[in-house]
Amino acid sequence: MGGGCLLCEPGFCKRLKPIFKNKLTEQDIELIKIGRHFENSNIVLGKNKKENSELKKICKKYKKGMVIIPEQPGPTAYVKDKTQIDKAKALMQQYSKHKIQGFICYSNIYKPKSY
Repeated sequence: MGGGCLLCEPGFCKRLKPIFKNKLTEQDIELIKIGRHFENSNIVLGKNKKENSELKKICKKYKKGMVIIPEQPGPTAYVKDKTQIDKAKALMQQYSKHKIQGFICYSNIYKPKSY
């Protein structure tokens, strides 16, 4: 695909619909542009190293949500609510090429916690 408008990409508009039901934030706008979205965009998985890094930067910048990082190579997850942690970990396993043995969670204050 070329460098066209994101609105023309398949699936991109589907990401927008649930987000527009609530008050749209600057953080939501940044998250829309990256990753795979689940649970009405309450969980976002990075698809590559660059997107994984972006998810961490967004969490740190806005001090909202939580980032879950696998101990083995695989997708990083951003979750808006801690009730989504188990679902996010299951999705990370599903989209990883490797068996993930452990996870490190960074909360909105960006302090690591192993799970």
